[in-house]
Amino acid sequence: MSEAEVLHIVRLACDEGYEFALDFIAQNYPQLSTYIASSLRADWIFHCYATGDNCSCLDLGSGLGSLSFLLARFFDETVSVEWSTPRLRFQTIRKKQQNTGNLCFARADMLSLPFKDESFDLVAANGVLEWAALMRGGQPRMVQVKFLREILRCLKRGGCLYIGTENRFGLQYWLGARDNTSIRFTSLLPRRISDVIVTKVLRDKGWKKYETYTYSYKGYASLLRDAGFAFARIYWTYPTHNYPKFAGRIDDGESFKFFLEYHSRLDKSLLINTLSAVGGRMPAYVLRRLCPAVWPSYSIFAWKERESNTIESELARLLHASSNIRISGDGRHVSFVTIAKRPEFYTQLPRFPGTSNENEQQLLRIYDNIIPTKHSIGKFDAFTQKRIDGRPCRVHNIRDCELAIEWLLKFQQRTSLKPFSQCDADEEQQEMSLHLAKIGIDSSYALEKTNEFMKSLVTRKVSMCAEHGDFFPGNIILKSTSEVIVIDWELFKQCGNPFYDFIFFMINIASLPDFATHAFLANISGYGPRSQVIKRIVEMYATAKKIPAESILLGIPYVILRCIVRYSMYSESVDPALSQRFRQLLRSITTSYTTKFREL
Repeated sequence: MSEAEVLHIVRLACDEGYEFALDFIAQNYPQLSTYIASSLRADWIFHCYATGDNCSCLDLGSGLGSLSFLLARFFDETVSVEWSTPRLRFQTIRKKQQNTGNLCFARADMLSLPFKDESFDLVAANGVLEWAALMRGGQPRMVQVKFLREILRCLKRGGCLYIGTENRFGLQYWLGARDNTSIRFTSLLPRRISDVIVTKVLRDKGWKKYETYTYSYKGYASLLRDAGFAFARIYWTYPTHNYPKFAGRIDDGESFKFFLEYHSRLDKSLLINTLSAVGGRMPAYVLRRLCPAVWPSYSIFAWKERESNTIESELARLLHASSNIRISGDGRHVSFVTIAKRPEFYTQLPRFPGTSNENEQQLLRIYDNIIPTKHSIGKFDAFTQKRIDGRPCRVHNIRDCELAIEWLLKFQQRTSLKPFSQCDADEEQQEMSLHLAKIGIDSSYALEKTNEFMKSLVTRKVSMCAEHGDFFPGNIILKSTSEVIVIDWELFKQCGNPFYDFIFFMINIASLPDFATHAFLANISGYGPRSQVIKRIVEMYATAKKIPAESILLGIPYVILRCIVRYSMYSESVDPALSQRFRQLLRSITTSYTTKFREL
């Protein structure tokens, strides 16, 4: 965003609150939504967070501060460094509104930092290294070495530097993606040729040569050695270093193999499924040589002296693990899968120190008969369980979906409560209306249908029951014996709406992959590839509940509105990308699709 656009964001934060300003960014700059709001952005820290003292952290090039505010939850003191005054102004407003007392700010030249020697336990430089040469003229690699040496000076003796960056030879660039110059293929070409291209194409924008140097993983290791770092460990990350949902060591072929096999089981596009299936069948030693060279993004950790004892390394010691892969959820936890020849253990940790996911582990015991083992690792309680030998529910497979609904019906019968009253309906609608008004949602059609839906619950004396809360096909594991295991209980609700879990499941089936609006409408209307699956589970659920199928239709807008609220900037489960996708589904709902659904 330009400085003028950032100034507008600052004014919104002053007048309406920082959450409103972040929501404005998510709606008007959707490509930035996860960058400015996702808690997942800082999950790389589990690869370097020491199990001992963690006093101070420095975040360089902090922008609007999304990473700085996350890091402040891990350290006694966090310093956010940013050159742009409007961006620092936004962070100052957010700090006051959020009451983040252990975060302070500095406007500083990152090549001459105003801090004493050995001041920080961790320095974060996410998406900064490649821009170092633009801060001050000179040969780009030499400037980058100087930048890294300045960081080295500020690190404590056991301190660590984190770098999030791209691979110069990443697959995305071979496929035509634009690099930091906004020109195709310049990162792949020899530097001198790139200099000539950038000088000719970007002369009017002030570029005198190609300066945004990135490297291969071996090039980054060499750069860090030249800067004086004693030890570096490089991780592949996916989908990007700005949204590191998955990560594993770059020298670990088993982690690549697990990742590719994992994605081959998901209902993604044909291209992704095919590439994942082919890669997953390759030997680990082949993947170890092939994948690092073309992997798009890296997370790099460099220690001043030697690698410290981290959360990940301690977990590996406890489980005698040869390798780990991190899988970050969209909610409040982070997971590690321990890998040998096959995944052996699954470990879940809370995302932040001082929080707990013990309630979720209790629900696993009650509803799945899974008893995790508790480990205390530094400031975290980790819960480990043996790998579940099964596969995710396949959204195109009628039998898989029938088994999922059978489980859901038994779960709802087991947790059945009193019937919906008018008071219950009015209370939920009022609460929803307040949240929708706060985030600026005004859909008279959806609210009208929600009102009809709630009236039908009261009239038919539908019993309330517990909600799983995230009854998503990927959270439903089918064992070879047709036994169903449902995981990820963090959104569990003791007293809820029985239709929520079912309709949430149905919406996911209809709109996958990637919550595509056209797929949702086609499958709901009866002419999509998964229409027969939806028809079958609707019949099955309506029969069991003794209600007409039209009553389920009335609940679709209700569930979409709840999901928009759940993933908004004002919630604990903030996920602006998911909130935006549900908003798109909401816009797709018109009175015309009611008729189409009945034809199903």
